[in-house]
Amino acid sequence: PLDPEALGARLLRDLVFWRRSGGGVTLSGGEPTLHPEAAGALAAWLRARGVHVLLETCGHFRWDPFAQHLLPHLDAIYFDLKLADLALHRRWTGRGNAPIHENLQRLAGHPGLALLPRIPLIPGVTDGEENLSALAARVRELGLPRVALLPYNPLWLAKRRALGLELAYQHEALMSEAELARCRAVVERHGLALA
Repeated sequence: PLDPEALGARLLRDLVFWRRSGGGVTLSGGEPTLHPEAAGALAAWLRARGVHVLLETCGHFRWDPFAQHLLPHLDAIYFDLKLADLALHRRWTGRGNAPIHENLQRLAGHPGLALLPRIPLIPGVTDGEENLSALAARVRELGLPRVALLPYNPLWLAKRRALGLELAYQHEALMSEAELARCRAVVERHGLALA
């Protein structure tokens, strides 16, 4: 594995592009919060060089190591919310959602951090009115003004098949504009802007 300086030096090769586009480095999945010390060391190294650092997370992480090692070095977080209902969350992800909601609440009040909750839209799983309404209400309760909806993309199915892996869930189609409009309307009824 690369140490933070070696990895950071590789990433800085693209600095000229980030400066022009206003971008930076995104720490993304798997799940970077599984390695808060390593991710935090890289984020600190990058921020010390003026690079914007964004974290994409599922939100299921231990708060103390995250807050100590990673949070101080982040400019922004994309925080995914999937299911409001505990039993459904456990069924589809294998884990409860209490830590996710607790972590979102802690982050919502963090000064100087750009926090964007995102809802991945999975037909028949996360895109139902009851789920979207509950998640939107929670986001609104926390005083967050907007949410992003991530439309379902079935390209992962072909990748799993190529690896010889199958899943019980096999929705093959992209979401239609009408399906997306329905999801948007649910979220907007809660007074949230769409990112």
